[in-house]
Amino acid sequence: MNPFTSFWHTCPVFRILLFYVFGLLLSDFICQELATKVIGEYELLWGYAGFLVVNLVALILKYRPKCNFCFGKPYHGGLICSFFCVLGLFLNTYCWWRVSRSWPEQNGCYQAILINEPQYTEKTVRSEAVLFAFSDSVQTSRLTRRVQLTFQRSKASEALKPGDTVCFWGMIGPPSVNGNPGAFDYARYLLRKGVEGTTFLREYSWSTMANLKTDHQNLSVFDRLRIMFLVFRKQLVEHLSDDGLSKEGHALFSALALGDKSELTDEISDIYQRSGTSHILALSGMHLSVLMSLFYFFFLQKFRYRKERWLLALPVILLIWSYTFLAGLPMSLVRAAWMSSLAVIGMLCQRRNFTLNVLFLAAFVMLLLDPFALYDVGLQLSFVAVAAIVLLQKRIMALVHTSVGWKRTLWQMLSVSFAAQIGTIPLVAYYFHTISMVSSLATLCVSPITAILLYLFPVYLLMGWWNPFHSVLMPFIDFLVYCQNQVLAWFAALPMASLSGIYLSLPGVIACYLLLYVCFTYRNTYRFYRFVTLLACIFLLFYDYIDQYGSRKVTPQLIFYNNPSAPAVHFIHSARCSYLYSASSVRTPEEQLKSMNYIRETFWQSTLENPPQVIDTHYSDSLLYCRDGFLLSDAFSVLVLNDASWTVVRNMPDRMYPVDYLYVCRGYSGELAALECVFKPKLVVLDNSLTAYQRKNFQETCRNLGWSCYDMRAEGALKVALK
Repeated sequence: MNPFTSFWHTCPVFRILLFYVFGLLLSDFICQELATKVIGEYELLWGYAGFLVVNLVALILKYRPKCNFCFGKPYHGGLICSFFCVLGLFLNTYCWWRVSRSWPEQNGCYQAILINEPQYTEKTVRSEAVLFAFSDSVQTSRLTRRVQLTFQRSKASEALKPGDTVCFWGMIGPPSVNGNPGAFDYARYLLRKGVEGTTFLREYSWSTMANLKTDHQNLSVFDRLRIMFLVFRKQLVEHLSDDGLSKEGHALFSALALGDKSELTDEISDIYQRSGTSHILALSGMHLSVLMSLFYFFFLQKFRYRKERWLLALPVILLIWSYTFLAGLPMSLVRAAWMSSLAVIGMLCQRRNFTLNVLFLAAFVMLLLDPFALYDVGLQLSFVAVAAIVLLQKRIMALVHTSVGWKRTLWQMLSVSFAAQIGTIPLVAYYFHTISMVSSLATLCVSPITAILLYLFPVYLLMGWWNPFHSVLMPFIDFLVYCQNQVLAWFAALPMASLSGIYLSLPGVIACYLLLYVCFTYRNTYRFYRFVTLLACIFLLFYDYIDQYGSRKVTPQLIFYNNPSAPAVHFIHSARCSYLYSASSVRTPEEQLKSMNYIRETFWQSTLENPPQVIDTHYSDSLLYCRDGFLLSDAFSVLVLNDASWTVVRNMPDRMYPVDYLYVCRGYSGELAALECVFKPKLVVLDNSLTAYQRKNFQETCRNLGWSCYDMRAEGALKVALK
């Protein structure tokens, strides 16, 4: 029998998951356009709901003996497939409808509760919150919506913690679109996390309130549990620091055992990234299995075949989910928690503890509860790694035969690491454009140290009250952390330890997995299936090559980057020659390039052969002339308004200056109407650095003057093809 056919029959949950995921993808890529442009999301939801009811009634009638004449066997599988496909369509469309609701267009007073650990940057403090009250000059209303609050950094904002209630005055809008070429779509990322809006709060526009029980009653049970465990985690992290851990040991042990990465330095994070061991810091099944093995050794093993075994099921599952909440609910650990819970139930039922059905069932439950979780990178890598271990580890293990015990154990550990790495390489290359060549060996070397550190966490929880014990435990943890970091630093320093600049498209990822399928099922696959699969791989790889070649082919273009902290205009003449003009009057060329690191590492590195030349207000060559904000070329003309140079226009000659683009940035305090006698631009570009009041004022002026206007906050970066 064909391996895929055998797999199709032995994993029935996979069939359900496959059609459900197909419905999610169909809704995301096709039906969202129909919902917003043709009939509206609300009407589409009712249509899906009606089809679901009809499908469900048909399935019920199918299993009634008197109604079997209505549906024969050919229709049975089709009904089930269409039911789960439409279920995915309905749930995903509902999620998009929920996060796409409009916000009031005027300022108002909001009350919100912080629900996660604040993230600190150089100038801001960022946290997610749940709104529970809104009032303006007209009405006061209750609401429950999730937003992201960005506070101006100050002593008050640095003291914020999960569970705090804040009251602020401002205006909330949907997440702004970045739109920079090659940049991460942060707005879509926030929407898929359930964040419906964002706002920036200056120091004087908000204040904290007393935490009342009535306020927390507006939160769901899930959010209340989340806040409770995050507060407890913060206390544990502070106790670890007070008990004598060094700064390096405290940062790594908190990240490894509790999922708190706030104190990890860029140097340590870079070491783990270049050595291919970032998964050690991403809490997943490895961390949960180490902690659960203790509970299994002391309790479950003794009661596994006794009648009292069911009494332990609830405490074990509660322990699993308590640790998951304590770690901050990362998707990879949530996946492990679902699988561990199902495995515990299977163990107590004296069934196989782990099968692919358990993996697919965990995926189906998670996507049923949160359809947007399908696009979580951590969840994708976690599921693919576990599936690869189950499907490939035994085949890799069979490549080397040895009867020596320690050699067999060592090869078994390596085969697990190899299987996980082989399965995740296409996704890692697709998302991160890098591949580690030493990941398996580095993971094998530090796994014993990591396991000991994880075993020491419950020991610390049990013995933390005894102060003399700290003098022994804390230096030992510091020593283990130092050894692990030194080993990984050695691996990261090896030549060719990490290959970067690898760009793989989605068809290329699919082709890689098809090749893996052919390689590992070569003996059991019919020649016809092998031939068809190889043809599909060749076609996809050829398409990927053509697509990559087309995307890297550089044509003359003009880009207005959406970078509020450092606005810039990029004129690309060719892959070897381009110019970057900084529209920020307070930044040096070095600061400008530093603020655009994320664009340099993606778009510039994959498209340009040479980095752009940063020019100032006075520059001239055969391709470009620049003076006092004027950018003139044979193909375009741009006037940058970022200071008071054009605030007042006096004694101008009676003629119009040819300007294609009027780029208005932070720092310009004049009125566009005053420039009507001098310029008649084809397009006015409003930068994201402008305030909401300025953008609204300039948009109104453009409408009155009949000028076309482009708002970068709403529409993202502007890319113009030049002739």
